[in-house]
Amino acid sequence: VEGEYIAGLMNIKNFRRINDRFGANGGDSYLVALCSYFCDAIENGECFCRLGGDNFAFFVRDNRYSEFEKKIENISFTLNFGSEEMEFNPQFRVGLYHMKKGDSIHHMMTAMNDVYQLTRLPETADYIWYEPSMSVKGERLREIADIFPQALQDGEFVAYYQPKVLIETKTLCGAEALCRWIRN
Repeated sequence: VEGEYIAGLMNIKNFRRINDRFGANGGDSYLVALCSYFCDAIENGECFCRLGGDNFAFFVRDNRYSEFEKKIENISFTLNFGSEEMEFNPQFRVGLYHMKKGDSIHHMMTAMNDVYQLTRLPETADYIWYEPSMSVKGERLREIADIFPQALQDGEFVAYYQPKVLIETKTLCGAEALCRWIRN
């Protein structure tokens, strides 16, 4: 690929509500309209694709990214559901990575995934740019995910129960369960 690109992974916020309200066919119509909108927004040598579900990837030339970002922020389309015409203005979570010449596909995809996962955490911004320190956190999370099944099988998780007492009657009314991972 010649030149530098901005790569992004994005997810439609609250897409489940569309499927819940309009069913799978309505959700499909919504996704088709959304994809059509973004495919019209890219130029030759750029890419927009659906990864599955409500997840998408794009590769846009860095000198056009601000224009593309405005398309993301200002998306609006109308769909007909029976006799009802509805306007939609979807919002997205977007993890962004500034690709440089020589970046490996593996590094780029790992970086995009690491930054995208951060957008899904509570109290974080909807648009987050990748920073190298994010890969360290992402690698640690992947290591934990890799050893988690064996830790479960080996009984490394221990439950502790903290009693809850009604102050008025001084009687036990329940317990709070805490789980600790005891790893040697």
